[in-house]
Amino acid sequence: MLTEKRAFIFIMIISIVILIIPQTIRQVHFDNLVIGEEPYFHLKNAQDISEGIHSNDAYAHIIYFFGKYSNIPTAANLIPFILGILSTVILYLILKEYLSLNNRILALIFWIISPIFIFSYSVPSPFSVIVLINMLGVYILIKDKVSWLSILIIPWIVFFGRLNILITLIFIVLFAITHKNKSKVCLANIIIIFALTLYFKLYMYQLPFKMHSGQIFQENIASLGALFGFNIFALLLGAIGLIITWKKKKQDKTVYLAIIVVSLFSIFSNPGFKIFTNIFVSMFAAFGFISLLRMNWDLKLIKYLTILILVIGIVFTTVTHVYRLSFAEPTKITAESYEYLRSTSGEIVLSHKDNSYWIEYFSGKTAFISPFENNLTKENETKTIFMSRDEKKVIEFLNMTNISYIMVDGKTRQLMKNENNVIGLEFLMENSGFFKKLTRIGDNTVWEYKKSFT
Repeated sequence: MLTEKRAFIFIMIISIVILIIPQTIRQVHFDNLVIGEEPYFHLKNAQDISEGIHSNDAYAHIIYFFGKYSNIPTAANLIPFILGILSTVILYLILKEYLSLNNRILALIFWIISPIFIFSYSVPSPFSVIVLINMLGVYILIKDKVSWLSILIIPWIVFFGRLNILITLIFIVLFAITHKNKSKVCLANIIIIFALTLYFKLYMYQLPFKMHSGQIFQENIASLGALFGFNIFALLLGAIGLIITWKKKKQDKTVYLAIIVVSLFSIFSNPGFKIFTNIFVSMFAAFGFISLLRMNWDLKLIKYLTILILVIGIVFTTVTHVYRLSFAEPTKITAESYEYLRSTSGEIVLSHKDNSYWIEYFSGKTAFISPFENNLTKENETKTIFMSRDEKKVIEFLNMTNISYIMVDGKTRQLMKNENNVIGLEFLMENSGFFKKLTRIGDNTVWEYKKSFT
C-alpha cells in the first residue's frame, strides 16, 4: 500500500535522478560548463562581486556566496539543483492541502518530468529562486497559525525585478480572493512589497524584457525545439483535465482566472513565467490522466492504446529533452573560442547579440551589442553590416564604433545571409586586407580588424 511517507520518498528519488543526469553529462563531457547564455550574465556579476565590484544582481550575490565554498561555476550549477529539490518538497506540501494522494503523486510526476522543470533546475536562473519564494510564501499563507510569517518571505521578491514583483502581486491578490480569511495578511504583504520596491528601486537589476518573436508554438512546445517549453502530451492531458474540472466546479472561477493570467504572461511577457504555468499544467494533466483511466470506453483496446501513446509521448519528450539540454551550448569548443580573445589587446567584440554574455564572461571583453540595450537602431545597423560586402561602408562602421574583433559562429553566420542567402561580412573579411583570421576553433572563427592593416 502506498503511504504518505513512501509517496514522498518516491517523488524525491525521481526529482533527484532527473536533475542529476544533465549535471553528470555536463561534468563528463564539458568540464561542468554552465548551460545557456543568460546564466553567464550572473556568473560575470558574481565574479565582479568577488573582485569587490558592486552589482545589483541579487542572484549573482547568491552564486557568489556559495561560490566562496567551492568556485563560482560549481556553485552556479549546484544552486538550481538544490532549489529544484526544495521547490518539489514545498509543492508536495502545498498540494497535500488540496489533492488526494494519488492526484498529488501524479501531478508531481508530471511536474518533475516536464521539460520546463528540467530546464529551470538545470540552468542557473533567478526564476528558480523566484518560484521558491512564491511557493514558500503560499505554503506559509495556507497555514493559519504561521500565515503572518509570510511577510518575512514574500517581500524578498523585490530584489528580483519589477516583472517578478508584478506576478507575485497577482498571486497574492488571487490568493486573497480565494481565501477571504487571509485578506489582512495578504494586504500586509502587498504594502510591504510596494514600500520596499519604492525604497530599493535604485538598486534593482532588470534583465531584458523578452517578448515572443511570433513563433509561439516553436517557443513554447518542447517537441518543436523549445528548450524551455511544455510537453505537448501533458498540455493535451491538461486541457482534458481543465475541461472536466471546469464542468464539475463551475462556481470556482478564480483558479481558472489565475491560469489565464499566468499563461498570458508566459506567452507575451518574460518566458520565465512558464514555470508557474507549468504547475497548473501538471495539476490538470493529472486530473486528465485519471479521468481517462476511469472513463468508460466502448472499446477497451482503444482506451489502452490512447493511454499508451500518451505515456510513450510524455516519456519520449522527457528523454529527448534531457539529451538536448545536456549537450546544449556552450560546449568546450565554444568556451575555448571566446577564451582565446582574453590574451588579445583589443576591447570591443562584434558578434550575435545572444553571444554577449559569453563574450564578457569568457574573454573579459566588451560586447558591441547587448540584450540589455534594446536599441533597435543599433541592431538594424549591425544587421546591415553583417550582410554587407561593401568594404568602405564596413570600415567606416568599425572605425566609428572602435570594434577590434568579430566573432563568427553559426548564429552570427545566419545574420550574414541576405534575402538571397548570400554571405556578406564573412566573405568580405576573407578577401580583404583589413582583416586577419586569428583562429578557427570548430565552427567558430575569430577575426581581427586593425587600422594599421591599411
